[in-house]
Amino acid sequence: MDVKTTADIQRFKTAYYDYRYHVQDAFYSDGYEAQFGVQPTFVFLVASTTIECGRYPVEIFMMGEEAKLAGQQEISPQSANPV
Repeated sequence: MDVKTTADIQRFKTAYYDYRYHVQDAFYSDGYEAQFGVQPTFVFLVASTTIECGRYPVEIFMMGEEAKLAGQQEISPQSANPV
């Protein structure tokens, strides 16, 4: 689990590419799997910095398979050394 803050939780659902969180997911998940032998369920706990209805909204966000694959492709050795 990684804790993130954002002014707009709804925007976070698409902005993770902008901040390269899909790459972070790939690095953390690969490291966990190398250490423990199993692929983790990696989640982001996202807390809003903006009050809505007197509260700071919080959501748990899991990246979709498409984003996970994009992150894996970006960190693969083949993508660093194109032929």
